Amino acid sequence: MGGVTKKASMNRQQEPARHSSYAKDGFSIPDLNQEPARHGSYVHQTFFSPIPLLDKIPEMFRPYVTNIHNVEDDGNCGFRSVASTLGFHEDRWPQIRMELLDEILMHKEIYIEMFGESELFKIYEAINLPPNAKAVWKYWMIMPDMGYLISSRYNVVLLFLSNEGHTTCLPLWTSPPESQQHVICVIARINGNHFVKVDLHGYYPIPPTHPQRNTYKYDGEWESPYKNQQDIYIQRRHSNYKYYFVDLD
Repeated sequence: MGGVTKKASMNRQQEPARHSSYAKDGFSIPDLNQEPARHGSYVHQTFFSPIPLLDKIPEMFRPYVTNIHNVEDDGNCGFRSVASTLGFHEDRWPQIRMELLDEILMHKEIYIEMFGESELFKIYEAINLPPNAKAVWKYWMIMPDMGYLISSRYNVVLLFLSNEGHTTCLPLWTSPPESQQHVICVIARINGNHFVKVDLHGYYPIPPTHPQRNTYKYDGEWESPYKNQQDIYIQRRHSNYKYYFVDLD
């Protein structure tokens, strides 16, 4: 805390080596960042980046990044990042945990269909941090599995970025608002296990919607405004255009 590959599995009894936020590939995500073979039409653009951690963000999105909020890496960083994307202080992470638990309980039967009962129980346990307990690895955010909980609970468009791949999660239970713009929240997993809030600006690529939405969606109109940007994503994924950044720090 999505080409389809075999779903990865993890021995949850073995603590990962890293220290921050566990992100399980509950849904398979292809490696979309491998550099394609160069040929005669290859071009590149080099420019400088003053934004810390920009080199950790998947390359396709870097030209559109205006800010990266690096939250505290205390094991709650996934939930801190969600709080920040919603406009709260990151210290509101306990509220995010409580509300995501409520989301599971309100729609338990459908989430069991989506994830399976045992997998949903793991997600529930990861969110349900006991009072005054430290957020050790089993309480870290699991992404992209929790993406639909977040987008549906807060009625937002959630973009999840990582060097393992990217996905878009849209609300499951509502129709899009007609009188106001959609709220787009972007979180990224960097260094394999840490989450940050990312601000994107401009007409940026938007990853494809996770395929499970086709089965459980309430209103397909959520996808309509993003079709062109999702087409751009697909084109960039298969293009030979590559950006180079120089970190001045």
